[in-house]
Amino acid sequence: MDMGLPSGTLWKDRNETIGDNNFFTYCRARIMFGNELPTSEQFRELIDKCQWSWTGSGYKVTGPNGNHIFLPAAGSRDCDCNIYNPSGRCWKCLEYDANNSYCNGIVFDVGSVGKYWSSESIGSFFHYGLSFSSGGVHLSDYNSYWDWKSVRLVRHEVLQTLRRAIRSLGSKLTGRGFLVEM
Repeated sequence: MDMGLPSGTLWKDRNETIGDNNFFTYCRARIMFGNELPTSEQFRELIDKCQWSWTGSGYKVTGPNGNHIFLPAAGSRDCDCNIYNPSGRCWKCLEYDANNSYCNGIVFDVGSVGKYWSSESIGSFFHYGLSFSSGGVHLSDYNSYWDWKSVRLVRHEVLQTLRRAIRSLGSKLTGRGFLVEM
């Protein structure tokens, strides 16, 4: 979604899911989505340049151009397993279990809290992320790799640069390529 942000960042219009699972560990999110995870700068721009309106179940985030996305307060998932590696992280929560499904940890704060992964780590065990409740929105830097959080993706920088270049030429980007207007 083009929200008219100064950076040209394009946000996907929904959270990522796998089956009925709405949450990912940091490692799983990095493996699956790589550079499509937003940076802390992209989250900061979303916070600073958009209007945030609490809906009762998440935020409607409206960009400078009037386009919007909805970030649901999906809560987060806690791991309930008791199989830990030497660093204290739960093995089962870092990977799929034998049935190729996620650990059945407790999901909490659904409808009241949203927690989203950023692509940036801090040291060995922590990362930046976006956190919110009805009381406000902020970047957080205390999230551990083994937590389970939501994922909202952004478009690759190359695609954003291409789109800006095409716009500056007065062209339109179509689903199968681009059409140059003369």
